[in-house]
Amino acid sequence: MTSKWIVCQLGARENYALARGFARRSQLQLLITDTWLRRGIRIPRSVLANRLAGRFHSELVGERISHANIRSMLHEIGWRSPLGSKGWDQILQRNEWFSKFAASQLKKHLATSDARPIVFSYAYTAKAVFEVAKRAGCRCVLGQIDPGLAHDVLVANAYKANPHWKPRRQVPSRYWVDWHSECLLADTIVVNSNWSRDSLIREGVKPGKIVVVPVAYESSSTDPDLETFVGDDSEVKNTGGFCVLRPLRVLVIGRATLEKGIENVVAAANLLRHKPLVFDVVGDHSNVPEEHRNIANINWHGNVPRNEVGKWYRNADLMVFPTLSDGFGITQLEAQFHHLPIVVSKNCGDVVIENVNGRRLLSNSAEFLVETLLDCLANPSLVSEWTANSYVREVFSIDQVASRMCEMR
Repeated sequence: MTSKWIVCQLGARENYALARGFARRSQLQLLITDTWLRRGIRIPRSVLANRLAGRFHSELVGERISHANIRSMLHEIGWRSPLGSKGWDQILQRNEWFSKFAASQLKKHLATSDARPIVFSYAYTAKAVFEVAKRAGCRCVLGQIDPGLAHDVLVANAYKANPHWKPRRQVPSRYWVDWHSECLLADTIVVNSNWSRDSLIREGVKPGKIVVVPVAYESSSTDPDLETFVGDDSEVKNTGGFCVLRPLRVLVIGRATLEKGIENVVAAANLLRHKPLVFDVVGDHSNVPEEHRNIANINWHGNVPRNEVGKWYRNADLMVFPTLSDGFGITQLEAQFHHLPIVVSKNCGDVVIENVNGRRLLSNSAEFLVETLLDCLANPSLVSEWTANSYVREVFSIDQVASRMCEMR
């Protein structure tokens, strides 16, 4: 008998990829989410507009969906008011509210059916959901979105070792207490990388409980900036050598933070300041120390609108993602979609095929990043070969990921 799935999801994570994958296989019984906006509903310009954008997908029209639109919006307005909770207090309150809402919806749904579906919930909002599911005899699958407590410890140590960075907000112990409870309740824990798997094992999670399934990625037909790239030869990559007039263009995209490896980018830029190379850092850099912002071969661009992101991928020769720790790093797949090779740390998802579409850094250090970039400068054909082999492989498709989820035992 084919198992049905109930997906509990706060927000539009991965554009509802898992729910869509189960729906394609006729195995989605119910999606429980905080906000779901039907097609045609217009969102007035407000503080909530960005948060509500994308809370719909045409593939899920006709599927059973439980949401809390009014309550969710009222909560968001309260949290975003001057008197509302901020920082980790807000995160904890939002997670707890959704977990209890999803648990109540799950309880109502299960009371109307003798069938016992598999219940999937993402980490940090799963505790109350799994408590209800377990009492009803359902199998529980936890979607672990990051490497967990081991990640937090690693990042905290990095900030201690780099006191010139603004101290990060400490994660409340309650957050990890609840997470440990989720791990104990889960029958299976799905992680998106071997790095996350190893991190959870270090925290005492039984290896047999963990399954590695990559992030699902498909370009959106509603994103014109991505779609117009297909077959577009307007941006011609460099096939000759690099020089002052045509430097190696290295993209760093996403939040520029210590945990994302920006300290190593800065150090590498300093070491390569006399080479024909330029870094474009696209994303919030508000926490970057002032002394790092005046380096000649780094351009700090800040946040850009979603419809301009593709331009940065197209204009670059390669992307670097030297993260200290990441559950996966979906920007790797976005880069590959734009035929952009990637140089990444080993502490994230497995997208790189060594020296085929990029390279993994042997160690998280500026020296190894410099070594790879010098190889690219000395051998432009290497970059061309990586570019020719850069595309999103089938293993990352929604259908393949959903298939792997449904094959789990």
